[in-house]
Amino acid sequence: MDLHVLPMPKTAGADALMAQAGVGLCAYKTTDQKAEAAALFVRWLTENGRNLDFVAQTGYMPVRNGAFDAIENYDKFPEPTESYRQLYAALKIMQESYTPLSEPRFEGYYGKVSQLYVGLRKMQQELPARAAAGESIDALAEETWALLCAIH
Repeated sequence: MDLHVLPMPKTAGADALMAQAGVGLCAYKTTDQKAEAAALFVRWLTENGRNLDFVAQTGYMPVRNGAFDAIENYDKFPEPTESYRQLYAALKIMQESYTPLSEPRFEGYYGKVSQLYVGLRKMQQELPARAAAGESIDALAEETWALLCAIH
């Protein structure tokens, strides 16, 4: 297979949107000294050069514009290097031209996400055979949309 990493698809004539979520670094209520140490660690981890090395080795999205700008010329990607280059080229396009949307915050949100993933995984196993048997791709897409709309 010759796989490629590309920016997320977008609908013609609509705003290009991308989900934005983080790893959720946090420091629990603690002493002032430990809170300062946690803040110092986060500043250290997200410093441009260090953030660049971290994201390039893990596949994470950079959190600083400086890391995004420098990643094009980064030369220490792990193997397969070309996969990482494609990933960060796609992320850079999205960072420059897509609008980030944060995850919603309401009670039960992650339960709904889980319900959607379970439904999609089930459908994913059936869809190729159904399409090969001649079912309309548009009808299968409509069924997938209906699954999303059915989650309350």
